[in-house]
Amino acid sequence: MKSSDVAISQFLDRVGSLPKQESELLRSVFDFADKAHEGQMRDSGEPYIIHPVNVAWILLDMDSDTETVAAGLLHDVLEDTERTEEDIRRGFGDTIATLVKGVTNLQHYAYATHHTRMKRQSENFRKFLLSVVDDIRVLIVKMADRLHNMRTLGYLTDDRQNNIARETMDIYAPLANRFGLARMRWELEDLSFKHLMPDVYKQIGLLVNEKKDAREAYIKMVLDPVTKLLEDAGIKAEITGRSKHFYSIYRKSISRNIPFEDIYDLAAIRVIVDTIGQCYEVLGILHRNYEPLEHRFRDYIARPKVNRYQSLHTGLIGPKGRVVEVQIRTREMHAIAEEGVAAHWKYKELQSGNHFDEQIGWIRSMLSQQETSPASEFLEYFKMNLYPEIIIAITPEGDYIKLPKGSTPVDFAFAVHTGIGFRTIGARVNGKFVPLRTELKTGDMVEIITGNTPNPGKDWLEFMKSSKARQKVRTWLRRRELEDAIRLGKEIFDKRSRKAHLKLGDDEFSAILKQMKITDENQLFARLGKGSLLFADFYDAVCAMRKEDDTCDTDLEIGSKEMHEFQGVRIGQIDSLLIHYAKCCNPVPGDQIVGYTTRGRGITVHRKDCPNKGFRKLLIDETERIIPLQWDRPAAGSKTGFTVQLMVLSKNRRNMLKEIVNAFSRMHIELTEARMDHDVEGARGWFSFRIQHREELDQVYRTLRRLPKVLHVERIDGGK
Repeated sequence: MKSSDVAISQFLDRVGSLPKQESELLRSVFDFADKAHEGQMRDSGEPYIIHPVNVAWILLDMDSDTETVAAGLLHDVLEDTERTEEDIRRGFGDTIATLVKGVTNLQHYAYATHHTRMKRQSENFRKFLLSVVDDIRVLIVKMADRLHNMRTLGYLTDDRQNNIARETMDIYAPLANRFGLARMRWELEDLSFKHLMPDVYKQIGLLVNEKKDAREAYIKMVLDPVTKLLEDAGIKAEITGRSKHFYSIYRKSISRNIPFEDIYDLAAIRVIVDTIGQCYEVLGILHRNYEPLEHRFRDYIARPKVNRYQSLHTGLIGPKGRVVEVQIRTREMHAIAEEGVAAHWKYKELQSGNHFDEQIGWIRSMLSQQETSPASEFLEYFKMNLYPEIIIAITPEGDYIKLPKGSTPVDFAFAVHTGIGFRTIGARVNGKFVPLRTELKTGDMVEIITGNTPNPGKDWLEFMKSSKARQKVRTWLRRRELEDAIRLGKEIFDKRSRKAHLKLGDDEFSAILKQMKITDENQLFARLGKGSLLFADFYDAVCAMRKEDDTCDTDLEIGSKEMHEFQGVRIGQIDSLLIHYAKCCNPVPGDQIVGYTTRGRGITVHRKDCPNKGFRKLLIDETERIIPLQWDRPAAGSKTGFTVQLMVLSKNRRNMLKEIVNAFSRMHIELTEARMDHDVEGARGWFSFRIQHREELDQVYRTLRRLPKVLHVERIDGGK
């Protein structure tokens, strides 16, 4: 629309086709705006009225109501002409005047300094958002205004183009997404991308043009059989191919670290049906006839996005083995997906309920939280709040930190600095100490307490949300576990070598490692430390090599008796100095047990039915660190004992504690702790003692349960 006559004539023809009352109002508003802007010119050299006419045209394309279109025609009158708010109110009513005033709150001016500009811009945005809360149509008019400005950005200087494009990418495109204005968002992103990264934009444009015919041919190859499948099922559907937007191709290429060509080659189709039931029926048909990619399935119908977007997403292996992305939705869902809040005027039934309140609730919350914040900080905070999938926490210095929703103080610490993350030992949120797994909320002020050395916990991986930080912690833990395994393995190797009087020269040691297909001594020690290799295996290799040379010293053989007299547990050649018993389950001889190689502490012995949730997870996630164990008879005369704790519930009875203590005495079992509390409901006692074997524990169970008034006997750690 480079000719003003064409643009104006097209607009007036379209207005003339509307119902009489709407047509007369818009024609009157146009005459008022045209006269107000008379003599003003755009940077393109066209009459200024072309801009508001095109904004109104965009709003008509969105099926906006007449008052919104009128506000689009008048949105620059208060800023750029001598007309007043009262003039508009007198001529066209309170609603249109209020809409125009709301949009005018977000106009831009020239300021002497950057600080002054940012302060005034923040104040304007706060006023603008207050207007949006009162009437969401203010937002729609402003978005249409920005879209037309972006379409005609080429007439401005390079600096102004870059500044406006950056602001659009940072604020207006995310704002459009927040309110579900998908079509606007895509065009705003592509236009901003074009000015901010022109070379990359051009590269993708050439790719799209070169592959257009091939892409359309492939889409047809997909659409035809899908159409036939749905027709055979009696489902009336609108099936189309989906084109990818330039900025979307760029963003996915960067995030997935794959070439533009691979992103563009992904075929995408959309299936639009009448009912929700048909959405799931179509999904079933496609999954029965094409191989689905499970990791690509998303059900946004059952769980809509924050901007009320609903659709089924799935990925299929299509013709020629290529991935086909599929969206399935109803017509109403499609309207909301494309036009967001603007769809309320096209689908009148959407005006019922509190959909507007749902969309602007986050603005109300943000305005409330930032009510007393300096104006200079408000705009930055607003930008961060545009992304529903993130939260914003604040450092004690007042800096804003963006984090994934559900993040914890640990995520916050890594976002501030990797070194701080690794040394985190505690946190205060809003001045109060909190556990590190505490979920943060937008607006929380977080202070991280650090130690002198890195010490991330393995449990951090259970509650961290930031994928980059999780990967850093996982890598650090693996490296530390390897170092601990090497240290433990070297200790095992040195101890067993001394006990066996085994001495090896460098050449012989290297030859044995080569024979065992072990690259170096660290790999040997690591395998010994993890339990995947026993010292006996290494010793057998030494003996075999020496026997081949008729030099094997039989005195090096290690007797089985010597190997097994260690605290009653048989674990290859690992001795008692490297064995610890888990306090979470207090295993005793007779329990089924396993070992876990623990950082710097050797082997920790757990019951197989250990109630500790963390250990049960390790049994699944870290099988390479789990060592099979079994009890062995202790050496003759061994005084080794194992601590057990029991809880006894009974009815109130005089001398109950004395009777239980006497029962232990008759069993010749020494108590290390005995106490009992009484209340109106009964008595609860706690008893600790040491035993040699599970058989003694079973005897204790039987004896105590036979005592009068005893109701229940339970191993405190959860055992039976």
